[in-house]
Amino acid sequence: MTERIRIGVIGTSGYARLLLPTLAGCADAEIAAICGRTRSRADELASEYQIAQVFTDYNEMIKKGRLDGVVIASPDDLHYSMTMAALKAGLHVLCEKPMASTVEQAREMLVTAEEEGVKHMIEFTWRWMPHYQYLHKLIADGYVGQGYHYHYRFLGNHGRTQEYSWHFDERRCNGILGNLGSHAVDLALWLNGDITNVSAHMASFSKRTDPEGVSISSASESALLAVEFVDGAQGMIHASTVAHTAARVREQHVTLHGADGSLESKWHLFGGAEAGVVLQGCRHDEKDFQKLDIPADYLRGAKSDASMVAAVMSDHLVGPRLFVDAIQRDYKPEPSFAQGVKVQQVLDAAMESHQTGQRVYIGR
Repeated sequence: MTERIRIGVIGTSGYARLLLPTLAGCADAEIAAICGRTRSRADELASEYQIAQVFTDYNEMIKKGRLDGVVIASPDDLHYSMTMAALKAGLHVLCEKPMASTVEQAREMLVTAEEEGVKHMIEFTWRWMPHYQYLHKLIADGYVGQGYHYHYRFLGNHGRTQEYSWHFDERRCNGILGNLGSHAVDLALWLNGDITNVSAHMASFSKRTDPEGVSISSASESALLAVEFVDGAQGMIHASTVAHTAARVREQHVTLHGADGSLESKWHLFGGAEAGVVLQGCRHDEKDFQKLDIPADYLRGAKSDASMVAAVMSDHLVGPRLFVDAIQRDYKPEPSFAQGVKVQQVLDAAMESHQTGQRVYIGR
């Protein structure tokens, strides 16, 4: 294509606000329309990013917006219906994670996208962070070798408030399992390979009400998954939104042990001297862990301190850029809906395991 790609954005939440600056910075794209349930919020973003068309009905935007593709940044329970409407109109789709509410929905979305011949992506943000990109390279080069134990811990404190949020409404989502858990599962699959079985337990510690003050069943605030990988390694994935992370706010820990060595990645959003990324490793013949400096070509101008994630998010967020570039240059971008289906398989298996108290095998 030689003309600028016309993109419509569905959603006006924090996710949309994260993606809009990157889209606006794409020379090959134009944000042609925005859709939000609350007109005033959509108008505000349209004014800020000079978006000509504003809608409150996504079907109307898809029909009248004269679009090439859409970015879906809506609550989890709307991903399926919005994506299917866009696909059936022949539009390319970049969808927020998690891909859908069930693996059946996710598979239908993938099949339809392939039948329509459009580009499709899932916004798994963290795999594009420099430290995880470098971690991927180290693993591919054999730093860990045959895997033994893979541990992923994603912690936050934003669920400690009792204010209503759809993120904790069981009618709309799977709670922290879909929120931070889907990111952790994507990283685990990308770094360490397919997961073959899951034993999981979810927990919620809060009494929540909807905006009208009516008690609701809270979706998971903590999700603990014991998994097995295709290479035989054991794994643990823990996502929590009620951890008292204090000044750190958000933190991520990835620890990988194998026959040839171990790797550790620690990241804190804030927290003074602790903030930023620490990546270290220890080969099987070494007695101490060594700090591993992230090469400059992975940092892409950012620093491996507290500013790194903010810099990457604001200036180098890869998802929307890849999405636009894939449309413009006609290639299949990653992570695609196929990866979204794989992640959804693990999420569904985790929910089934929690409900039945049994290990659930994937692909059987």
